[in-house]
Amino acid sequence: QGLDMNLYEILSVSRLSSLDEIKQSYKRLLLAVHPDKAIAGGGNSEFLLAQHAFSVLRDPVMRKHYDEELARRKLLKVHVSE
Repeated sequence: QGLDMNLYEILSVSRLSSLDEIKQSYKRLLLAVHPDKAIAGGGNSEFLLAQHAFSVLRDPVMRKHYDEELARRKLLKVHVSE
């Protein structure tokens, strides 16, 4: 994962979103980027990013670890900019 990649942003949800909200956003995004169903010619890379984001955020344990990593990144970013 790149340091600037945010799985919540990929799915257009907040960190406080429920699993149902994440699922709804994921389904909407898939319609836009799925290689077989893309309305606007979505690319395979966007599809793979959406799949990865959903696979992490739908799992409570993986999501908790991801949230902890985001917090560490934010703290590091603040510390480095001082």
